[in-house]
Amino acid sequence: MQTKLSIILPIIALTAIAAIAVAVPTTHAETWVTLNAGDLLKLPDDGNPSTNVDTAVYYYGADGMRYVFPNPKTYFTWYSDFAGVKVITSTQLGTIGIGGNVTYRPGVKMIKVESDPRTFIVDKNGRRRHLTSETAARDLYGASWNRMVDDVPDSFFSNYRDGDEVNTATDFDKASALGESPNISIDKDLQAPVEVVVNADGSFNPSTVSISAGRAVRFQNRTGSTVRVASDPHPEHNTLPGFDSAYIPNGLNYVFRFTRTGSWGFHNDSNSSKIGTVTVQ
Repeated sequence: MQTKLSIILPIIALTAIAAIAVAVPTTHAETWVTLNAGDLLKLPDDGNPSTNVDTAVYYYGADGMRYVFPNPKTYFTWYSDFAGVKVITSTQLGTIGIGGNVTYRPGVKMIKVESDPRTFIVDKNGRRRHLTSETAARDLYGASWNRMVDDVPDSFFSNYRDGDEVNTATDFDKASALGESPNISIDKDLQAPVEVVVNADGSFNPSTVSISAGRAVRFQNRTGSTVRVASDPHPEHNTLPGFDSAYIPNGLNYVFRFTRTGSWGFHNDSNSSKIGTVTVQ
């Protein structure tokens, strides 16, 4: 593993769009790395010690999106080192949208913010549960429980959602919380996306998809060239804002998470007669 490696928060906006590589293309100069849910990703070392964009490590979720570690403390609740991090090109990384931030693994550490004296236990899916009793803290984390509390930057505290208070040790099963979140995808309840292939003729298979709100659809580019999948109508692409892949190289994919209910038409931008529909319930 390269020595220039750390956890940073990339300067990039959160987006609901992502693309992934699942095959090595034969018609592109670059080679795409095969990705699997749970992989850790980063860019190649650019050889410049004054830059840090190439040091950011991301988690590749089961939903086909990458997730950001807000700081090293978050990362090391899940991993003990950087073993197995996959290095991918900027082209491939650029087509994998950010699904959100990673939160602490449940049961490992407690958290607080400097602006609030309260201490919180972290439960599944980033639930923060106010620990109301020092006795409960000692029972759960031992006599040195106060050394198991990390300050979380105020700007990242909103990644956690409120849960029930923990008044006694019986209110929280630390071992179960840890065991029920063996990885980030399970902790976040990430679901695999529904697959749609963009065929060589530009058509979609299947062309109609029905999903529940919050589920993602992955458009696999198998056209042999670049492709752009976008929301109707053509060429405005504005019926469902954000549903626009831009141009995806052959062999890479595009993932969009549908959060709004309704029936959403889409098309192949270079051949707008090739259409499809996603129905979100």
